[in-house]
Amino acid sequence: MYVKAAFNGILSAGEFNSSIKTSELYHTFHESMQINIAVRGGDHERASLLFRDPSNWDIYRSWVETHSQRADLVGVQTQEIWNIMQVAEDPEIIDAAQHIREAYAYIVTHPAIHVTPVQLTVSSDWGNFILLSPDAIISEDPNDKKDYPGTGSITSKIVGWNHGTSPTMSTVR
Repeated sequence: MYVKAAFNGILSAGEFNSSIKTSELYHTFHESMQINIAVRGGDHERASLLFRDPSNWDIYRSWVETHSQRADLVGVQTQEIWNIMQVAEDPEIIDAAQHIREAYAYIVTHPAIHVTPVQLTVSSDWGNFILLSPDAIISEDPNDKKDYPGTGSITSKIVGWNHGTSPTMSTVR
C-alpha cells in the first residue's frame, strides 16, 4: 500500500488511497525507501520524463501509449557456447566443444584470487556498504592496527557503522 501511494497508483492502474500519505508510517517509509527505476521501450523523450518523475500518472500513461510503437528487448536467453558448437556443421568445431567445456569448468573451479585494498571515508553517522558481487568478499586488513572511532561491524558482505546521533567523519578499512 505504501509503494502504491509513493508512485501515485501507477502500480495499480492509478488507484491508491491518498490518505496513506499523511500517516507517520508512510513518512518513515518514504524517507527510507530506495528507488531503482528502469524504463524500457516506448518514446525515448517520454521515457526520460517518466524516469525523472516516476510517480506522475499522466507521464506514465503518455509513455505507455507509445510502447507498442517502439518496443524494447526485455528478455535475453543464453546458451553455453559448447552446446552451440556441438550442432555446428564443421566436425572440427564439434570436436572442440568438449575441450571448451572442460576449460570453462577448470576456470570456474580454480578461480584466481584478487585482493583490492579499499578505504571508505564516511561522512555519515550511520550506514551500510553492501557488496553484491556473489563471488567477492570483504575482509579486514590484518596488518592495519589502527583503532577507528565509533561502532561498526564487518562481515563477508557488509560493512556497517553507527556513531549514534552526532555526525562524524570516520574511516573503515
